[in-house]
Amino acid sequence: MSAHSKDRYVINSILRACNILRCFLGEKTLFKISELARELGLDRSTTYRILLSLEKWGSWKKITEQENTNLEWLPLRSETAT
Repeated sequence: MSAHSKDRYVINSILRACNILRCFLGEKTLFKISELARELGLDRSTTYRILLSLEKWGSWKKITEQENTNLEWLPLRSETAT
């Protein structure tokens, strides 16, 4: 099976989520949605939906600033995902 024929079995949303997770492996662990979206070349809405899914998974926490204008996300490394 060639590489191109295997591509049809790839789930792009999982690849996008993995790319978001990879961003948190470095020293910086707090990101705004707009930062992640820009860095990964994704729409802000796509990035937001993926982060909401990761939050539902139980290993992420949404941090909201006072005026609810900037959403920031922080991985919860000490908790176990459910």
